[in-house]
Amino acid sequence: RCEVQCDDLHAADPVTGALYVGCILSAPVCQSMPGELAVADCLDDPEAAGRACLNFCRAETACAPAADLSACLTRCVGGFGDGDGLRFAAAEACLDRAARDADCAVLQACIPAEPMVDCAAHCGRLDDCRLADAGCEAACQAAPDANVAGCVADAVRTGQECGGVAQCIGFAPPRPSAACVELCALQDDCDRAFDPYLCRLDCPEPPALDVQLGCLQATVCGRQAGCLDLAGDLNAACAAPCATAVACGVFPDQATCEAICTGQAAGPFAGGGYFDRLNACLAAAAPAGGQCNLGSAEICFRPALCEALPDVLVAPPGGGRLPYNTVGRQSVGRANCGGGGPQQVVVITVAVASTVDIVILDATYDPLIHLRRSCDDPASEIACNDDSNGLLSALRGQQLAPGTYFLYLDGFAGGQGSGTVEITIRPN
Repeated sequence: RCEVQCDDLHAADPVTGALYVGCILSAPVCQSMPGELAVADCLDDPEAAGRACLNFCRAETACAPAADLSACLTRCVGGFGDGDGLRFAAAEACLDRAARDADCAVLQACIPAEPMVDCAAHCGRLDDCRLADAGCEAACQAAPDANVAGCVADAVRTGQECGGVAQCIGFAPPRPSAACVELCALQDDCDRAFDPYLCRLDCPEPPALDVQLGCLQATVCGRQAGCLDLAGDLNAACAAPCATAVACGVFPDQATCEAICTGQAAGPFAGGGYFDRLNACLAAAAPAGGQCNLGSAEICFRPALCEALPDVLVAPPGGGRLPYNTVGRQSVGRANCGGGGPQQVVVITVAVASTVDIVILDATYDPLIHLRRSCDDPASEIACNDDSNGLLSALRGQQLAPGTYFLYLDGFAGGQGSGTVEITIRPN
């Protein structure tokens, strides 16, 4: 829907459409906060990021009627990629101060007719990306290349980071491994200022790479730091479950499995029962003397993450009774049958197709429960119940395929308190 609306706006009003896109791409945060440009600000005012691009393009096009204002705005937002990048950089502050309806003469006075290369600044940008050699400034001064310098300046301005800078000078870094790319992508997803290009240059060698990756896969933003300190020392307790996993085809080799297992076990949410859960899950997926179920075995190594409510409880293998307390906890909102109070999430792993019963045995408040396939996606809700047994709640006879499920322990009308939940898992 968003893409359709964007296309429609660009067709009806290409200038406003380009301003919206440029503002949103330059916003570092989603919601308004003091001192930061937010996506929400851009939706209220497409000029919230400033009007430098608009005024630059007005000077280049409105004052030159044959040119296309929309095309110029698109280039300004995405990066000119040539000497115009230097002309814009030199004029940006002046253009941002000018009114959007300023006379062309006022705008043109801000913009240098020819791009000027600042070799020290250019080589400094290259050096920040480890792309400058010892003779960079001398070579630049001897033969300044405005198109390359403009491309580099624009890559920095538009958030293309060092990967964009490298493309400007035609440098292709060594091809990273898939594990290295994922390691850096997981960090990039959590930090807008993070540069995945530099990260890929610094990836550790295996097994430390896979250990850190296993840990990052099993944590959330804000809790990653400890994962990046992990070395390549493998946890001996991973050997036995990994022998089963490799035989099932979950991993290509024992070393990779043990590294991922070591990282998961060291993650901030693993808890003391990680290996009990892993071994029980694999025992169900690959029973002694029986055939391994690859899909079920893969589930055993799949991290169960909740971005919004990361401090989860983990149900024992086969189910069991868990005490819980929702007092003072956060909430992600209502379920289909109500709720919206402070919430505790319980992760339930089903290794083989099973019938699952979930019952609140006792509580100091009026509980409400709901079950999801995906922790952070309310649309994945499977079932919801309030007051099936008095003021308590239950979900009985749930037919669940192998997978990981997320039980929300919630409260009627925003209520909170403590209680005990019983989870029974009966393989079909």
